[in-house]
Amino acid sequence: MRELRERGIYRTPEGKQFVASRTRRSIFQTGKAAIETGFGNIFFLFSRYAWAFHDHPDYMVDERGRIVLDESNSRWRVEDLTDTGHTAGAH
Repeated sequence: MRELRERGIYRTPEGKQFVASRTRRSIFQTGKAAIETGFGNIFFLFSRYAWAFHDHPDYMVDERGRIVLDESNSRWRVEDLTDTGHTAGAH
């Protein structure tokens, strides 16, 4: 699995941009389990709006590089993301 950059801005195949973070203290709900940032190699993807306003992440990137939303797998893997070369500001 390709390593994501902390606060790196990535583009999906559909052109949407997300900020990757594993240190932002947010909770992501996957079914009944809550996974907190900072454990293992789990990253979270925030829309630019969610990042700016400290909202919940849109997706979680699991240890295998799958990008998941809720309990279902998305159609993307971390390898499908394009690094824009930009970095989001810290909050």
